[in-house]
Amino acid sequence: MGQKKEELLQNVVDAAIAGDSDAIEAAGKAALDAGIEAETILEQGGTKGLEIVGQKFENLEMFLPELIAASEAMKALNKIMLPRLKASGMAKKREGAAVVFGTVFGDLHDMGKNITATQMSLHGYEVHDLGTNVSVKDFLKAAEEKKARIIAMSSLMTTSSYYQQDLVEYLKKTGQRDRYFVIVGGGIVTEDWADKIGADGYGRVATDAVTLCDKLLTGSAKPGVGTIHVFQGADRKHGTVKTFYNETK
Repeated sequence: MGQKKEELLQNVVDAAIAGDSDAIEAAGKAALDAGIEAETILEQGGTKGLEIVGQKFENLEMFLPELIAASEAMKALNKIMLPRLKASGMAKKREGAAVVFGTVFGDLHDMGKNITATQMSLHGYEVHDLGTNVSVKDFLKAAEEKKARIIAMSSLMTTSSYYQQDLVEYLKKTGQRDRYFVIVGGGIVTEDWADKIGADGYGRVATDAVTLCDKLLTGSAKPGVGTIHVFQGADRKHGTVKTFYNETK
C-alpha cells in the first residue's frame, strides 16, 4: 500500500489541525487512492482533527482564526468524500429524513455544526446546511422548502442561544409546533436549556445527534411533546461507556 493506513489518516488529521484546505484535499485523495474508505477518512481523519482543534480551543491553545480555518478544511474534505459515499451506497438515504441545520443568528461558529452535519450525512440523513448567522425566518423557510422533519440549531454563544427559544415560540404561536422536531446543541447549550425552551431534543456531541434523530423519527415521539436527551460516553455514576436517554414530558 506504500504508506501505512495510519500514516495516511494522520496526514488528514494534521491537515485539519493546520486548517490547510489544499493539504487536506491532497491527503484525502491519497488515502482514497490507497484503498481507504471515504467514511474512515472522514471519521478517523477529518473529524478526529477537528475534535483536537476544538479541545485546543477550549484550552486556549488555539484561537478563533485557527478554528475557522480548520472548519473550512473540513468542508473541503467533505466535498470530496460525501459524493463518494453516496455513489457507493455506503451512506444510504433515509426516506423522510431531511434535516435543516444551521448556527443561529449572531453566531459565526460552525466547527461543531460541520462535524455533526458530517456524521448525520454519513448515517443517511439528507442534511441541508444553512451555514452560520441563520435567522429564525431562514430556518423556517428552508424547512418548508426542503420538506424537513427536523430543524437542528447550533449555538456557541449565550447571547445568540435565545434564537433557539424564539424559533420554538414562533412555531407555537403560528400553530406549526407539530410540524417539526427542533433539536439544539452547541458549546453553551445544556439539557436544562433544551427543557426550558421546549426543544424536542438535545445532544452533547456530534454522534449524539444521529442517535437523537433516529429516536425521534423511528419512535413514538411527537413534535412539541417532551424533550429527549441523548448522551454517549461515560456514565458519571458507574464509570461505564454507553448510550443512555433521559426523556421529559
